[in-house]
Amino acid sequence: MQKKEPKYLTIIQALETELNSSKFKKNDPFYSESDIKKRYHVSSTTAVRVLNQLAEKKYITRIQGKGTFVSKFNLSTSVRITDTHPYDITQETVKILDAHLTDKVPSIYGKNYKDYVWSIERIREVDEPFQYSKSWFDQSLLSAEAIENSIHVNSVYELIKEHSQIDMYKQQFVQNYIVTTAPTTKISKLLNLSSTDLLIREERWVKKDNKVLEYTDSYQLPKYFGLHIVSANA
Repeated sequence: MQKKEPKYLTIIQALETELNSSKFKKNDPFYSESDIKKRYHVSSTTAVRVLNQLAEKKYITRIQGKGTFVSKFNLSTSVRITDTHPYDITQETVKILDAHLTDKVPSIYGKNYKDYVWSIERIREVDEPFQYSKSWFDQSLLSAEAIENSIHVNSVYELIKEHSQIDMYKQQFVQNYIVTTAPTTKISKLLNLSSTDLLIREERWVKKDNKVLEYTDSYQLPKYFGLHIVSANA
């Protein structure tokens, strides 16, 4: 006999469906504990459990003394994010510092990953060096010949497209940004920084069919960094 799903999970699924629809907009008031008790005929304990789990999933925000509100990052909010490049990109150049095959990969590839990957270090410059990046690319994406000639090409993605016919810009990706200082003396010297100067750190993961194609860890001078974010919601 199939075990019946706990009622609180059924309620959560129903509310997630509502939150992912156009019924709610960001920052709208959400159902209270009392609302959920009356609507689904459940106890206070169950109602609180439902709200807490929705909050943990970032669907809602609970503010003591004010109520519960739809998170501004709920899944129905679609946004478009664009790098603004507050500099003349036609003047940008890229210098390859190092490129080689290695079996030493970041933890994102998983403990059981045994294949070699391309390790590529780059410096981007305009009037000065402004970004250091180190990337690990799946070995199949590039050839040794392409890497040898890469000093003449600003975009590794273009090399990949030419070699493997994979458009990296169209693959699933995740990017994280934080403000930090240079993690090594090498990066400080390359970007002409002191140990206390701030940088924008960007981590980027690119996957295809759940396989990691790229992991990049980069550090950029703040004055060369910008993002433009537009919500698709009315």
